[in-house]
Amino acid sequence: MITTIYAAAATATATATAAAAAAAATGVADGAAVAAANKQQQQKYQQEQEQQQQHKQQQQKLVCFYPTCRQQQQQQQQQQQQEEEEKEGAALMQQKKTQQQQQQQQQQQQQQRKRQQQQQACSSCSSSNSSSSSSSSSSSN
Repeated sequence: MITTIYAAAATATATATAAAAAAAATGVADGAAVAAANKQQQQKYQQEQEQQQQHKQQQQKLVCFYPTCRQQQQQQQQQQQQEEEEKEGAALMQQKKTQQQQQQQQQQQQQQRKRQQQQQACSSCSSSNSSSSSSSSSSSN
C-alpha cells in the first residue's frame, strides 16, 4: 500500500514536471511564433511601402510624357530661377547700399578732418597775427 502511494506520487510528480516542461516549451514556442509573425508583418509593410514608392515614381515618369506636365515642370524651374535671381539681386542691392553708406561715412570723416585742420591753421594764424601786432604797436611807442 505504501509503495502504491509512492508510485502514485512519483507518477503525479513526473506528470506535473512533464506538464510544466511542456507548458514552458509551449510558452517559448508561442513567444517565438509571435516574434516571427511580427517580423513577417514588418517585412510585408516595408515591401508595401517600397511598392507604393515605386508606383508613385512610375506614375510621375508616365505623367511627364504629357505636354502639360512638361510645361508645369518648365514653369516650376523658371520660378525657381527667378526666385534665386531675385535673392541674388536683393543681396547685391544690399551690398551696394552698404558700400555707399561706408563711402559716405568716409567722406564725412575726411571733411571733418579738413575742417579741424583748417580751424587749427586759422587759430594758429590768428594767434601769431595778434602777437605780431602787439609787438609792432609797442615798438612804435
